[in-house]
Amino acid sequence: MSHKAKNKTIGRPLAEFNQKLFEQACACFCTKKTICDVLECNPNTLTAWCYRTYGTDFAHARDKFKSRTKLSLRQKQYQVAMSGDTNMLKWLGKQELGQAEVTTSNNVEVEDLKAISQMLEISDEELNKFTAQSEIIYNGKGVEKDAEIND
Repeated sequence: MSHKAKNKTIGRPLAEFNQKLFEQACACFCTKKTICDVLECNPNTLTAWCYRTYGTDFAHARDKFKSRTKLSLRQKQYQVAMSGDTNMLKWLGKQELGQAEVTTSNNVEVEDLKAISQMLEISDEELNKFTAQSEIIYNGKGVEKDAEIND
């Protein structure tokens, strides 16, 4: 930082950068290292410039401009999804609505069932009955809608 002593400037002049270029680089999610390389400066110099220019540190200044780009991306994703892109609809559902694809495993290990039955205090007889019923369902034979499962 330059200081004046009896009408004389002491120290190096303050670094100035192309503000528009900085903002565009931040909006494109560039890292601090990349921006420093482009502006040909030291990271500490860039941070000091951000404090003078934006009143905050580099990370907060960059986040401000990244946020604008994120908003534009979300708007575009929404438009694509609403145009009927099922992949985008699924992705947005997972990201924004907490939705998930339900997957089931048809191959439950007998050892897993025994461990679970012990925790739930289920008898071996009840476990065997459950395993047999599961085989009927998972082997594609299905169970009739109104069929009752015998206890």
